[in-house]
Amino acid sequence: MIKKNNLERYFKFQFPWQFIMSFIFFVSGMSSDELPDVTFYFWDKFLHFIAFGILGIFTYRGFIHAEWRFIRINAALLSILLTIIYGATDEIHQSFVPGRYPSFTDWYADAAGAIFFILLYSWIRRRWKMN
Repeated sequence: MIKKNNLERYFKFQFPWQFIMSFIFFVSGMSSDELPDVTFYFWDKFLHFIAFGILGIFTYRGFIHAEWRFIRINAALLSILLTIIYGATDEIHQSFVPGRYPSFTDWYADAAGAIFFILLYSWIRRRWKMN
């Protein structure tokens, strides 16, 4: 039986990044006909940067509250790696969706957003001694 405290911790720290991953998977599985037209090149890359930056923050936040000590100690590095790998698999996933195609520049924007936001959040946590 799952204790109430464990369930609360899961929904507070682990569920958010897992939900964001699911949402990204859902949106990247939509055909090009179903998506709004984002024709301005930098706007598209900016969306990738922000989306994976947010995913990175919530992944990092989940990892610093993980049960296993190894994950807590290496939270920044592991969340960066997970987010970058997820960005790569997202681009591969798009290759199977009609009207969509994988893009290295999208993946670079994903990785840059993850790294930037995770390091920024890590710095803010240390600076203001946040939990």
